[in-house]
Amino acid sequence: MKHTLTILGKNDGRPKSGYTVKMHAYSTGSSGYSGSALYSYTDNSDGTYYADITTAVKGTIVITTPSSSSVLVPSNWIGTFFPGDNQPNIAPGGSTP
Repeated sequence: MKHTLTILGKNDGRPKSGYTVKMHAYSTGSSGYSGSALYSYTDNSDGTYYADITTAVKGTIVITTPSSSSVLVPSNWIGTFFPGDNQPNIAPGGSTP
């Protein structure tokens, strides 16, 4: 399933491109993630980033600044469940197709 996110500038709230965005496996350690990246996001050059999640995973989004000077781990993206292509879609009313 395609997962899209937007990075907004802290000072002006405008979409920002040029970042490196990756998803790592969730870990209960202090950083909230471990191991190498499971998915790398593509930068659309308009502040939006996307990845095709093929297998459902509990992951953490890790963002590296364009200058590679700092790594950001937004608290709202730590230990999030990302449904993959292997998950059934649930139709309105709760039944599966």
